[in-house]
Amino acid sequence: MEEVISIKDLKEVEAEMQSIIEREVKLLNGDGSRIFLAGFAQGAAMALTAGLQSKEKLGGIFAVEGYFISTTEVNESNKDTPVLVILGKVPPEYPWDPADGVYKDYEKTFDSLKSKKSSNTTVEVKEGTAYFDRETMQNKFVDFIKPLIKKP
Repeated sequence: MEEVISIKDLKEVEAEMQSIIEREVKLLNGDGSRIFLAGFAQGAAMALTAGLQSKEKLGGIFAVEGYFISTTEVNESNKDTPVLVILGKVPPEYPWDPADGVYKDYEKTFDSLKSKKSSNTTVEVKEGTAYFDRETMQNKFVDFIKPLIKKP
């Protein structure tokens, strides 16, 4: 995947996301476990990268139709952060994302994540595409975070 991604740009976006996480942790009186990151496609890759590399312990990461960037290092504080990844077996039907393109390799990228992260990582692969199944994805997100949300 890295051959289609600018590592320089990735690091810039990740640094910006880290500054947002740090600001939010301050607003939450130091409780990063009340922060959840989520994303679709490239946003999923960035949520995983920023969340897993964060020095702040986060509440969870939800990623749909994205991939894991192998240069991502998992910070010790997030080794057990709950992560739910949902992929479809069929890519969205976009001309720039043909079935024989990089999309078919997304699932394989999570082998690297599983080897770097000790626990609480689930990768679900559903029939069809998850990209356009918004109601199901919204319900899965709610089901994922509901038991993890702490009352202030």
